[in-house]
Amino acid sequence: MSKIDEEKVSKILETNLKINFSNSKFHLDGWGQVDNWVKLDNEKYLFLEIETSQKHPNTNVLKLWPYLDYNIEKKIFLIQTYFLYSPGLTSNRGKLSEWTASKLKAIYKNRFDYFKLVIVDSIDEKVLEELRMKINKFKNKTELLTNK
Repeated sequence: MSKIDEEKVSKILETNLKINFSNSKFHLDGWGQVDNWVKLDNEKYLFLEIETSQKHPNTNVLKLWPYLDYNIEKKIFLIQTYFLYSPGLTSNRGKLSEWTASKLKAIYKNRFDYFKLVIVDSIDEKVLEELRMKINKFKNKTELLTNK
C-alpha cells in the first residue's frame, strides 16, 4: 500500500463524509491492524482499508472476524477501497472479500457492515451519497442482541 494513496483516500473521505480519521493504525488485538479509522460513537468504528498492492484483500476483511468475536461490545463499518490497478479488484481473493463480508454481516447483524469502494479517477457523488446513507444507518442501529 502506498502511504500517498492512503492519505489521499482518507482526505477525500474526510471531506465528503465530514469525519476526521485518526491517521493511525487500529490494532486488532493480535489479529492485524487497519489502515485508518475513526470512532463514530460509543463502541462504533469506521475502518478504512486501502488496497493498492494487496494480493490477498480478503484477509483485510477476515481479520475482523476474530476481533468481533472476542470484542462483543465493538461495532465495525468497513470501507474497503480499491483502485483499477489494485491486484485484488477482480481476483478470486477480491471476490472472497465481499463473500466474507456478507457472512460477517449475517453473523454479526447490527455489529458489522461493509462497503466496497472502487476509485477510478474520483469518487462519484452518487456513490458517496450511498456510502453516507449506509454509515448513518449503521450509526443509528440499535443492538438487539447482546452477544452477536
